[in-house]
Amino acid sequence: MLILRKELGLNEQSSASEVDRAIRDIETLILNIPLQYMEHPRVREITEPLQAKFSMYNAPAIALVRGRGGPAEYNEDVLTDPTIDYVRHLVELRGDPVIEEGSARLESHLRSGQDF
Repeated sequence: MLILRKELGLNEQSSASEVDRAIRDIETLILNIPLQYMEHPRVREITEPLQAKFSMYNAPAIALVRGRGGPAEYNEDVLTDPTIDYVRHLVELRGDPVIEEGSARLESHLRSGQDF
């Protein structure tokens, strides 16, 4: 997610509106994960910060939007941030038997036609 963020031209100094504008150009966001991870709970709709911490949709959304994913990022704001919510609903999880445990592969397609 951090590499995609950089490819979108975002950095630590990017404003919230710059982040939102860049992220709204994402058409698809596929997170390929080890097949066995597909058995883990996958909560897309969250109502508490603790749920956000364990959501396979929310964690990548936070990393892409905020550029970091440490414990401080899992606060009340993640429940109402419209950009995080947008990304959370873009993320599609796919189990891949070839991907090793602890790894993932991201595929994204932008409305501008670029693929990452």
